[in-house]
Amino acid sequence: MNDDLSPETATTSSRRTVLTAAAWTVPVLAAATATPALAASLCTPTNVLLSWANTGVVAQPEPGDNTQVGFSRTFPFQLVNQRPTRSTMNVAVSHAYTGNARSADVLTSTGAVAARNGTRTQVSGVGNVGGTNAPGYTVAQRIGTAAAPIGRSAVTAGDYQTVTFTFPEPVSNVRFSVTDIDRSWEENGTRDFWDAVTILGLSPAPAAGTGFAAVPGLGSTNMVGTGTLANPYRRSVNGNIAEATAGGNLDVTISATITSFQIRYRNYGYSFQASGTSLAPTTDNNQTIFISQMRVDRAASVCL
Repeated sequence: MNDDLSPETATTSSRRTVLTAAAWTVPVLAAATATPALAASLCTPTNVLLSWANTGVVAQPEPGDNTQVGFSRTFPFQLVNQRPTRSTMNVAVSHAYTGNARSADVLTSTGAVAARNGTRTQVSGVGNVGGTNAPGYTVAQRIGTAAAPIGRSAVTAGDYQTVTFTFPEPVSNVRFSVTDIDRSWEENGTRDFWDAVTILGLSPAPAAGTGFAAVPGLGSTNMVGTGTLANPYRRSVNGNIAEATAGGNLDVTISATITSFQIRYRNYGYSFQASGTSLAPTTDNNQTIFISQMRVDRAASVCL
């Protein structure tokens, strides 16, 4: 969905305004685990819910719009176990921007970067992304250059963001939803954004064709794509979905045992041109998706 980051504007279903007057932060992941029925089960694989929470966050400065190309930062997430016999796990999340992709900024109608105190949040201001009844971790971007600060340079397949999740120990059965995958792009109409998502970089890599599955989520009957770089997951029907509304959800399950995986995020507007380069967007082309309800299974051996 489009990401119009205005601190003075409330979130509506027509324009994205979820990251309002907040701080670029380091959220704390709260883990919810079931209490075992017997003490002997303390070292069985533990299903852990990673909850993106606004408590305990630390603000970090925003580097600035025109310095975002190739920019990368790692955010530590602390997973806190309710069970005292389990050790704490820190999960690192990094964002890298390639080509003319960069972190989305607040933009005025004239293309100037609007004031927002130089900070940004990485947790959704919407507590119910994609109808999941849970907040989401924000992945935002736009495509543009210093010469085209409002993002009106043509969008290409080489402009994208890569988000890497790295776990300090092997985990399995990683489940999460990517929400708010939507579209506001027509070749002869408004050319803003077309969210395109690929899950890749599973490490260690499972055998070909195993260890991974993704299906349309709640109310998302218009989700298409096979999830490859050439045919990413995306919504076929044009329309800007409200952040809290289902219809743009992708439910992902990584059953393989891994220590890291990546999400590739692009503006699929480039696909309209045979050359792989789109016509220039007619607006700022800010776009955002959310990662919600992430769960992992920890190995039985990870006990104190």
